[in-house]
Amino acid sequence: MEKAAKERSPLAFARVLLLFLIAVMLLLILAALLWISHGSGIKDRPIVRTPLGDVEGLRYKDANVFLGLRYANADRFMRPEPVKPWNGTYIASSYGLACYAYVSYMPMNDLMDDDCLFVNIFAPNATSTDPEGYPVLVFVHGGSFEFGSASHYSYKVIVDNFVSRGIVFATFNYRVGPFGFFSTGDSAAPGNNGLWDQAAALGFLKRVISNFGGNSKKTTVAGQSAGSMSLSALSVSSYSSGLFDQAIMMSGSLFSPALFSDQVVKQSLNLAKAVGCNEDAESSVVMKCVKSVPIMTFYNVLKDLLPITDEIMGIRFHPRIDGQLLSEGLKSLLLKAPIKPAIMGFTDMEGGLFTMANDESMPIAIPESNRSNFNTQQFESILQRFFGTSPKLYELLKQHYVDRPNPETSKTTRDSAFFLTRLTDLAGDLMFVVPILQEAQIRREAEWSVYLYLERDIDVEHEGLPIVGTFHNTELKHLFKGAVKSDFDRALIEGFVSFVKNGNPTINGTSWLPTSASYPGRHFVFGSKLYLSDHQLMKGTTDLWLHQIPANVNKSAYSISMPLI
Repeated sequence: MEKAAKERSPLAFARVLLLFLIAVMLLLILAALLWISHGSGIKDRPIVRTPLGDVEGLRYKDANVFLGLRYANADRFMRPEPVKPWNGTYIASSYGLACYAYVSYMPMNDLMDDDCLFVNIFAPNATSTDPEGYPVLVFVHGGSFEFGSASHYSYKVIVDNFVSRGIVFATFNYRVGPFGFFSTGDSAAPGNNGLWDQAAALGFLKRVISNFGGNSKKTTVAGQSAGSMSLSALSVSSYSSGLFDQAIMMSGSLFSPALFSDQVVKQSLNLAKAVGCNEDAESSVVMKCVKSVPIMTFYNVLKDLLPITDEIMGIRFHPRIDGQLLSEGLKSLLLKAPIKPAIMGFTDMEGGLFTMANDESMPIAIPESNRSNFNTQQFESILQRFFGTSPKLYELLKQHYVDRPNPETSKTTRDSAFFLTRLTDLAGDLMFVVPILQEAQIRREAEWSVYLYLERDIDVEHEGLPIVGTFHNTELKHLFKGAVKSDFDRALIEGFVSFVKNGNPTINGTSWLPTSASYPGRHFVFGSKLYLSDHQLMKGTTDLWLHQIPANVNKSAYSISMPLI
């Protein structure tokens, strides 16, 4: 008996050990589940009732998050149709697929589709003390009208940086590239489907946002780069101007030379030919053909289509005056549009993203191998390529960007860094600075409240680059790339959020005053110091583009590479 007991003891010990290990594993699994549901910030699922049906989202910290909520349906190359009511509960717990896009560094993947028109809504889970609800901020992403998706903007950062400050925030996808802006130049394909998508998204949000705790009568729309250019256009269109109340336009204007030319028609027909359609046929025949082309055929030919070399930005597919969404000249539309307060601004070295790009499709990019030797002759050659059709225009630009000494430094050396900086100034002035300031001037003259800003980022690092400054897109890192870490981050977000809430931006208790007849260039400077300046912003540059060139250059010499001066 004693011998049998001794033989059983190792087996008993093994059983106990096994039970212990199973218990530990169960505890670990339980802890993981608790972390997922609590530690990660995701708790019970909120359900919202809308006129279209119920929507179930998820919780993150003190916010309700709704991802991938369909706002419209659209067949390829067709305008969007409003979404219809649904049965049951719409599960909005993950981002919807992105719209098809193509750029050389962003190839197609399985997360893109024609079925891509989704909004995302982020709201405080506490009821607002205002019976009208929380103020609303809608963000329109950029991407040169060629790429981009709302899923690029983390809902966790949006909740931390914006929703926690008492606002409802929304983002959405819209069609880009040829799928958003293909045009035959006539009624068969007027173009601007990407803008129609944006208008549809804003209309959808106008209809349902109160169900998510937002005030539909207090909506600000913000956009950056192409998103800002889009917003600039939507604010003057009779189809969309009533869908929001204020605007924040970062580094983009409807007066940009990248927009509203019929270059997009030429590019569209080139694409039609490349995918095997007869570009010389009736437009209706062309459209029937391109609608039947498989998506991979488009991708295979898009990478081989030659980039535009006669425009500095090189955008192939973009908005145009279509006679419908945008019915006439932009200035006349702006002067007739409902007045809306607007924040508008840019960085101090916008063009750096383009001149320093290692991208052969970027017409203004200087390859790294050429930068150390970049000189007067090379700069003048670029001026000749873009502006040489008008000797007078060429000479005025040469005087301002090549011959003019640098008034901001005692340095007299005209080395490669000097000329690269001036080329970058030219690119930024042409694409962003002058169009923004021109639009701001027209809005002010039409009695809009315009709050200008200039960003001089103190944390920017461009290691190994010969130019110094704040490149295009830099503001995005302060708004969406992580938690607020610096006074710069805090000031930018505070200025925007205070504008969303009450229409009068303030920073550190100081009012950010709008431009006026007495101070037409008044602007807030975001930099190593945060301050309001009454000095004229970019006076020499605006004088060149808005006065000297129109007075001395025949208007017929203006190409599509010129701002709409």
